[in-house]
Amino acid sequence: MHPVLFTVDLAGRLVTVRAYGFFMTVATLAAVGIAFFLAFRAGLPKKRTAVVLAVAVLGAFLGARLLNVALNRQFYGSWGSVFQPSFSGLSLYGGLLLACAFGLAAARVLHVQSWKLLDAAVPSVAVGLVLARVGCFLNGCCFGRPTDLPWGVSYPHGSLAWVYDAAYGRLDLFGGSSAVHPTQLYEIGGVVVAGGLAMWWGSSVKSRRPVGTTFLIFAAGLSLVRLAVYFLRAPVFATQAPVWLYPAMYLVIGVGCLVFALFRHQAAYLGKRLPRFRGPRATLGG
Repeated sequence: MHPVLFTVDLAGRLVTVRAYGFFMTVATLAAVGIAFFLAFRAGLPKKRTAVVLAVAVLGAFLGARLLNVALNRQFYGSWGSVFQPSFSGLSLYGGLLLACAFGLAAARVLHVQSWKLLDAAVPSVAVGLVLARVGCFLNGCCFGRPTDLPWGVSYPHGSLAWVYDAAYGRLDLFGGSSAVHPTQLYEIGGVVVAGGLAMWWGSSVKSRRPVGTTFLIFAAGLSLVRLAVYFLRAPVFATQAPVWLYPAMYLVIGVGCLVFALFRHQAAYLGKRLPRFRGPRATLGG
């Protein structure tokens, strides 16, 4: 655990750079930059693609905050605090779902090929998630349940994991927390595997691959990884979310994306007409 990366002196004022905020910022910038670069390489118009990505990023932060508010309303005193710019109080899948909704709507209005853009976004989303989970690991949040496995991680006195121990009667007043599953690292590994499989699929069967299936396979893999990790994570204090909500969401999205990817692939193989979620082909320059 290393929540503070470094402290710098700016004109006599000490500025503390925290790991979570730093890695979330880098994750956002890296994801957008990689997505724009790969979309440009895929032949999408630069200016309109940039607008679509900006709208998707707005949707990501809005969706992540609104889902967190819906499930943890007691932690927000007013609507002003809801929209206060901060990387805390964000729910990943609220952000991903609304980013897709906003991005698809913007792509349709601006005549950008949505499925091609989603495929190009796979590496960028994977890199962003890996960097974000590095920030979580250093910050000591999103930790797992206690474990006796040799790779269990013990967090120091006063950490969130230590507080979790106190709540469940395992308090060590002078020591660190009990060893817990490093679920942040599990998720990093799962994202790498899901992203690698999706990109392998996209490159190995490119001549027969219908556009969009790379993204769908990645979304399915990510959701199933999240489902597996969910049962190893420590319960969230005071959340209003039913215990079945997140597993059900991960399962429905994971299975649904996988089935849809197989359907698109099979329909393309048989020469059938595929459903398309994009506007007409653009005729103007970027």
